[in-house]
Amino acid sequence: MEKLKSVSEQLAVAVEEGSSGAIACFQDQGSFYRQHQNLLYDLTMAIHRGTNLDRILQLTADRLVEALQTERATILLLKYADPLFKTRQARSAEALNRETDPGKRPPQPLPRVKITVVAQATSSDQGDSKPQLHQSFWLHECFWCQAAFTNAPHPVPISDLAEFLRGGSNCTYAPIFDPDARPTGVNVPLVGSAGGSSSSTTVLGFLVLEHSQARPWLAEELRLLEIVAASLSTAILHSQTIQHVQALVEDRNAQLHSSLDVQAKLYEKSRQQVEQLRRLNQVKDEILSTLSHELNTPLTTMKMAVQMLRQPGLPLERQVKYLDILEEELRRESNLVKDLLNLQRLESGSVEPFVQTVELKQFLRNLANSFDAKWAEAELKLSLSLPKSAIKLQTDANSLDRILMELLTNAGKYSEPGSTVHLQIAHDRSANQVVMNLTNIGVGISEEDLPYIFDKFRRGTGVTERAIAGTGLGLALVKSLVQQLNGTITVVSRPLARMGDGEMGGTGGQGDGETGGRSAVLYETCFTLTLPQLSATAS
Repeated sequence: MEKLKSVSEQLAVAVEEGSSGAIACFQDQGSFYRQHQNLLYDLTMAIHRGTNLDRILQLTADRLVEALQTERATILLLKYADPLFKTRQARSAEALNRETDPGKRPPQPLPRVKITVVAQATSSDQGDSKPQLHQSFWLHECFWCQAAFTNAPHPVPISDLAEFLRGGSNCTYAPIFDPDARPTGVNVPLVGSAGGSSSSTTVLGFLVLEHSQARPWLAEELRLLEIVAASLSTAILHSQTIQHVQALVEDRNAQLHSSLDVQAKLYEKSRQQVEQLRRLNQVKDEILSTLSHELNTPLTTMKMAVQMLRQPGLPLERQVKYLDILEEELRRESNLVKDLLNLQRLESGSVEPFVQTVELKQFLRNLANSFDAKWAEAELKLSLSLPKSAIKLQTDANSLDRILMELLTNAGKYSEPGSTVHLQIAHDRSANQVVMNLTNIGVGISEEDLPYIFDKFRRGTGVTERAIAGTGLGLALVKSLVQQLNGTITVVSRPLARMGDGEMGGTGGQGDGETGGRSAVLYETCFTLTLPQLSATAS
């Protein structure tokens, strides 16, 4: 404003003197200062509004070409290969300023820096000039940029670029510059303060103006360029700070999401562990209840029989009856202990099967005859479906007999009175194996119990309270015996029909007493036993 006032006063004097040439000169100066003022105003407002950095840089290049009437304005940004160099450079410069005389300072090593064109503008008469945006080169490839880097923060004006390059030991120049077409120019470093100290600066980039005709760079122009460079440096630092903060926020958000995911997984794992502990605790209670029932019931019965036998004058037939009770309960207790020991030996792998040839059809007929008598009271029937040809199976006869006895006993316990249990045999010659399907209709196995039907001591809820006989070891023993014979066993249970008009009742699980009472829904339950048919020479 003071300059405009001075120009106005001089213009008034010139008007009074009637000098038209002076008036024109002062008008040019007034237009020059107005353009400078408008440039600084537009740049300040763009930065204040938070305009995108690329638009700010391009706006500055366009307005500089117009205000300084130069042919081309280019803005370059630096990217340090070693980001720590900026800090070291700033500290080193600060130390040199403090400890060394200006005339005796040693030359500072140049960093490895990549320079990229980020904005460029040309005058209207240079319309055929192609923009060079995003072109890059290294600092050591351009002597002019090296001079501006070492001379920062002061501008480096030149009147003849070719002569300037010849004056240095390294006369190379970047491909974006053409000393023959535009020999006149000025290179203004864009610097930012490190840590708020004015004595420690970092070069952020360059503001380069080029012209084809020789022209002096006035002190007012250089001062304007320094002010513009300072404003651009502030905008660049502001943009870099925002990007850094945004990167930190995104990194923290990513870490937070990752932490939340880990916590969710830990919570889910903890929930599963709690659920598993709950199920194990329930199984433990069921095992203790089963063992308590199966051990105490025979002992109670035997104690009662002993007390009755001690009564004087007891008739002989009553004595025989109580002795039979003692013998039956003793056998029941002995079988429980034997099952536990056999299961332990099978699980430890200490029992080797005694493989022999079994004529399967005759073996099954004998087994069916024994169950016909057992099931007569319940009006159950056993239907055998056998192939016409003879089947000889190389297996352990005792293990096979125990497997089928347990499965048939289990089927008879949970079959509907008056129904038929079906045992179907198939010979798969291609796979060299025998498949047995045992199917009964009655109380089924719930979906919740199916995965655990072959576990030890697994019995349905309420079984013990309803006094349903069983130890929970039968199907577990079947599973171990089948595995000993290198076979497999599976089970499926699906609902068939409702019994009467009652509501659907809950289903327990089969398996040596793993259900309670009769259900209002009939289920078809099928155990599938697959055994390998070994060769006759198998041992």
